[in-house]
Amino acid sequence: MGADTQTPDKTVYLGLAMSGAISAGAYSAGVLDFLVEALEEWEAAKQRDIANGTRTVPHHKVVIATMTGASAGAITSSIGSLCAGMGARPPKAGRQNDPSYAARDEAGSAGKIPWHVLPELYRAWVDGPAFVKAGTGETVGAAAKGGTPPILGLLDNSDLPAGTRMDGVYSLLNAQPLMNIGRKALTDLEVAANAPDRLPPRPYIAENLHVLLTQTNTRGIPYKIEVRGGMGGAAYGMMNHLDHAHFVLKGLGSAAFVSPWAQSDAAYSYSVESNFSGAAARNKDWLWFESSDAEKPADYTQANSKRLIKNTLASGAFPAGLSAIDLITPLTHYDQRAWPLNILPSRFKDIKPDWPWRDAGASGSGTVAQPPLDYRFAAVDGGAINNDPFDLARYALMENPPERSPSDVAEANRIVVMISPFPEAPTIDGLNPDGTANTRLTKVLSKMIGMFVEQSRFRPDVLLRALDNTGADLWRISPSRFVGTQPQPAAIACGLWGGFGGFLDIEFRRHDYELGRRNCQRFLQSWFGLPDTNPHIDATGEPISRVMKTDEAGEEVRYPIIPLCGTARIEVIPRDWPTVTPETYRGFIDAVIGRYLRLSDPAWDKVKEFIGGWSRILMGQNPLTWFKGTVEKKVRRFTLPDLVRRDQILLEEQRRVLECCMDDRPSPYILTRRLLKTFPDLTGREQVIFDVMRGTASLPTDVIADNICLLLARSIDKCPVKAEHVKPLFQKDAPVYRTPADVLEELKLAHGDLPRLTDAGDVARIMERLTAYGYMAAAEWAGVGTKKPEKAGSLTWGKTTTAYRYIDRDDGDTLDI
Repeated sequence: MGADTQTPDKTVYLGLAMSGAISAGAYSAGVLDFLVEALEEWEAAKQRDIANGTRTVPHHKVVIATMTGASAGAITSSIGSLCAGMGARPPKAGRQNDPSYAARDEAGSAGKIPWHVLPELYRAWVDGPAFVKAGTGETVGAAAKGGTPPILGLLDNSDLPAGTRMDGVYSLLNAQPLMNIGRKALTDLEVAANAPDRLPPRPYIAENLHVLLTQTNTRGIPYKIEVRGGMGGAAYGMMNHLDHAHFVLKGLGSAAFVSPWAQSDAAYSYSVESNFSGAAARNKDWLWFESSDAEKPADYTQANSKRLIKNTLASGAFPAGLSAIDLITPLTHYDQRAWPLNILPSRFKDIKPDWPWRDAGASGSGTVAQPPLDYRFAAVDGGAINNDPFDLARYALMENPPERSPSDVAEANRIVVMISPFPEAPTIDGLNPDGTANTRLTKVLSKMIGMFVEQSRFRPDVLLRALDNTGADLWRISPSRFVGTQPQPAAIACGLWGGFGGFLDIEFRRHDYELGRRNCQRFLQSWFGLPDTNPHIDATGEPISRVMKTDEAGEEVRYPIIPLCGTARIEVIPRDWPTVTPETYRGFIDAVIGRYLRLSDPAWDKVKEFIGGWSRILMGQNPLTWFKGTVEKKVRRFTLPDLVRRDQILLEEQRRVLECCMDDRPSPYILTRRLLKTFPDLTGREQVIFDVMRGTASLPTDVIADNICLLLARSIDKCPVKAEHVKPLFQKDAPVYRTPADVLEELKLAHGDLPRLTDAGDVARIMERLTAYGYMAAAEWAGVGTKKPEKAGSLTWGKTTTAYRYIDRDDGDTLDI
């Protein structure tokens, strides 16, 4: 058989669906980085085969046909698609001799730049976003003279100059750095597009690449349906807030692909061709077209690239945290919209908005002489409604929509790959300690926003598809991290603080970028395969390393959809789990307080407007500054426990000691001690009881007591513990103060022997260090070990014992378990 056998029928089309992830977008970017490297190396191997008349690798094609994204996934989709079209470009040819770069096979590598092949995407996700940026003063002055604006920290106050009023405040964080990151990425990509050594359009990218970005339209798009019967009119009105922006990027790829569904959707179509002669810059269809009519700021004269950046950032504008984006969308985009519905694309034209205006000559109210051409609205995070836009990718891939693409492994060739940094399902909220539902107004109100977001993401159609477990048209890459052979519960460093924690330190983002590359390599190597009976792949060479189970008895050998060749075969070595120093964390806290104080001025001005002249009589200065300490405590109480439990701050022994003291809920150790007080005959079975308490800790309140009893009965002969004995254990908070000796006992049960903690004195020294960091406070107690320990006062006589509390536990003075 000849080597040149790349025929259209041996082609697999991919749709990449990037989920929202906030700072964990660094992980998604790493996945895409390795995917492009793998495709590039495989393409080079195929070309060598063709030149040499050999067949050493499979010769089928894989084509990225569409990319969809929400929130952080939108940023990765838009910038990443442009980067991929320039091909794999590892920065610095001499990096193997550059100590600032990590070698591909180097373990550890903290502080070094990881290997990557999409430099603009790497810089946008790893080097760019951060809460605090060092040395911004000189940088601002230098950048003001020319070039793209500087990239400051998200907690920088440059967007809130002195005298800012409340109507000039747009978000809790400074969102301008993200716009500047986008501008820098597009500027750097323009340079890459015009480079003399730019690669031709890549054969693994569609010649018309469809990029769809979800958005939440705060203004909404009105629709109505006509219904029969009823009083007061026959129209039923609805408002749709789920929006999307559609871009067709040309010149990135050379592969033929037609999407009837996407062609039914109005889109911005831009060419990404080179500009050697300067003619492209005068072409209005060119992405970097120069226009004197561009929106403000005046220094940004590329209207098309600005539209791409604004629509991208609109998808990632986390509500309140980042400012909404002012978008202008042609009305024709809503009249020509494709819907992910089980109807023919020809029917889409019948679904039109019910705008509150009518053309001249129409009857009824709302008649205007000239209807608007555009629709202007404030857009926020697309992930608020659709955080996993795989449905858009699935429909864009369909050959004959709405007919579903083949899902059987023997036929599949149009495949959606979800890249999901946060694949976990939301946890079930607990009940009150007594097992009743929490109906307090504050609790119900606090749940409302999250409840609506979770409901908007609930997909019964996906549950139905999951029943077909032979489906090969939907795959997922998500974080997986091992220490030795043990999977780690915290896989990505950027996962803390609901996804915002990656902005704390660049090492968090470097780690996740590299983890994305490693997980993608393992996915292609061990999972992403089809059987040799599938006519769309060339089953040449070795099968993938994992044997797949099928519905029927037996197993099935599969062959790689994207084989690893060249540099893609070199194992991606995971970086060490990153931690921050107390000094870095303190700098973050100081920046938060600085941001709060700056925001408090316009907030107090607004209050003064409301209460009028009384503000001068009641208070002379801004009283919101009085709450600085309270704000610091709230921020620390939200952020520090997550850092400690995820092992991302302090030394291991320090974390373990602090973790014992942080939670007001009774820990498995506290529950064990309480149970032993009721049943002293169980003394000696502490480890068994503790393991049961720890193993059931995540269960909801209404089932935990019964399960504890059942598990204890299995482990302890004639166990006397009943559910009525267990439930009271949870109804009292954990003690506020802990002695070093008591903490040592908990550590022994929870972690076994810790080499550097052999006695209570070792624990006491760690507690003193934590007190110096400002994480704990100490007090003397009398009567420790008796039934009634008391906090020592000035008149206390006799022996006292030093006990410690977590600094933000101020819910009383208790020591007794």
